[in-house]
Amino acid sequence: NVVIKVAMDDSQHDLQEGQHQLLSGVEDTSQPLLSSDESITQLGSKLRESIIRARDTDLSELEAYIYDPIQPKTQIRILTLHPRAGDEAISCSLEVARLDEPPPYEALSYAWGDSKERYPIRCGNGSLEVTDSLLAALRRLRDVSAERVLWIDAICINQQDDMEKGHQVQQMAEIYSRASRVLIWLGEETESVPAAFEAIRWTRTLFPDGAAFITVVKMPPEQIREYHQRNQNYLASGEMIRISKMWEPVFELGLRPWFTRKWIVQEVVSGQHGLIICGPYTLPWNIFEDTFTYMTALGMSLVAFQGSITEEASLLLSNVRNI
Repeated sequence: NVVIKVAMDDSQHDLQEGQHQLLSGVEDTSQPLLSSDESITQLGSKLRESIIRARDTDLSELEAYIYDPIQPKTQIRILTLHPRAGDEAISCSLEVARLDEPPPYEALSYAWGDSKERYPIRCGNGSLEVTDSLLAALRRLRDVSAERVLWIDAICINQQDDMEKGHQVQQMAEIYSRASRVLIWLGEETESVPAAFEAIRWTRTLFPDGAAFITVVKMPPEQIREYHQRNQNYLASGEMIRISKMWEPVFELGLRPWFTRKWIVQEVVSGQHGLIICGPYTLPWNIFEDTFTYMTALGMSLVAFQGSITEEASLLLSNVRNI
């Protein structure tokens, strides 16, 4: 079993009151993922006018999109996701950019999924097929009134050109590091997702401000001992059972396919900023990472009292520790 310990202060009443205040003060995770102000719209598109003229064309009438060749060692394709609403077809266009001087863009990190089903989207004057996972991400990411500039491997790399794929895969660390933000798509929300994000945000407030790795290294031994003593008092209070229940949605979230992908390290760690997205809910990556780093480094992980979640807790902590 994985023994997880978390430090807490004082009485059960104070804990519950403090939790309520902390949760009521954090960013409202129920807000929509996107707004016009958040969208990156700085990249022009030669195909924009033709895209607009062709919007009403049925996707089945379009021919397959033909990629223009690139210099795969020095160039990348940038995707402009055009604004549309609701269930309207996804519409995008591609432009070639220099890897060393790209326009501002966000890079998408996601699990392709095992489904063999493919769904058409409009790309320029043609059509491309994408997985259900990517289709859902595109619907969530697009704005209703502004363009969004992205890099997405399945679209920006010609998947039919093995030589290009080989070179572009070697450039992925640089592609993600040059992104203004890495968008981590976990999939659509389930009923437990809001509670999972809330639990992570709240647990982060138990620890010092600042990047966890740096803070822990500089933390004096007496402060570490203080955390351990608080943890012992906390466990003795019986509050651990309640908090373990609060964290069950987090363990469920950690079972999503993204957490086991081998490319996580170079996609997220290489990125300047990360934003976890699950349906309409978002969580900054640094809050997620710092929470688990503190819990691991200070020996304060949650105790999985319920046998049914022990394996899930172990898997999540193991995956996060390896990121």
